[in-house]
Amino acid sequence: MRAVAAGKVIFARKDPDKFGNLVVIEHGDGWHSAYGSLDRITVKEGGAVAKGERAIVVGAGKDVGRELALGLAGEGARAVLAGRKHDPLAETAAMIDALGGEAHVVAVDLHDPQGADSLADRVRTLLGGVDLVSNTAGVFPTSRLGANSSRDYRRMTGQFGALKAALAHVVKYWAREGGAAGVRFNAVHPGWIKGVGVAAQVASAAAAAGVSFEEQERAQVSTHGDHYWTPRMGSPREYADAMLFLLSGRVSYINGAMLPVDGGSSSCD
Repeated sequence: MRAVAAGKVIFARKDPDKFGNLVVIEHGDGWHSAYGSLDRITVKEGGAVAKGERAIVVGAGKDVGRELALGLAGEGARAVLAGRKHDPLAETAAMIDALGGEAHVVAVDLHDPQGADSLADRVRTLLGGVDLVSNTAGVFPTSRLGANSSRDYRRMTGQFGALKAALAHVVKYWAREGGAAGVRFNAVHPGWIKGVGVAAQVASAAAAAGVSFEEQERAQVSTHGDHYWTPRMGSPREYADAMLFLLSGRVSYINGAMLPVDGGSSSCD
């Protein structure tokens, strides 16, 4: 990271996680994403992802997926934004367009195997191939046990439960298969990420308890005792930055890894 005087601001928005303003400036060899004030900001060195690389971001309509898509666009990648709901994806695409980047929206249900085939066909048509693939989609059920439908249970057990338990083994198997062909497979293991679903739950609990959002957040983290060595929830941007790191050419010898992004909770005895 390095501090530089701001160049021409071409896009700015308020960061919901209170890290300051997300600003994109023209500087040096191109434009960069940054967080901070408009008069002096901290800019991430470019070049993590080669300009023009073709990327798929599944779940790009919000939270981690949106932050990752913006990060990839900031590095010059061309992206297909995939997910079930068109409008949130279109919002992300509009943000990337404002940066001067390239993003295409493909609304698709990947629970259906035909949806995956359809996405692959669309990517070939739109980008001519793919270099980077990332999946940030998931489920966050907040209802009580008896309020879930049978479809909810199939999604939770099929996507969240079984797949998460097997993910480390699947990544290692794919890494072994793909390594010889120069294809790397890695995964990020998240802790408590303060995305839309978690933030809504915290806000609801805070209102019920008559306390502020920040007080409720601290209270919920404290219930886990020493499990969170970094005593706060993580932001979608922090998780997305870890994924961008693994997608970059700077770590071309990392393959088959499961990177914890959890404030140290997975290291707790």
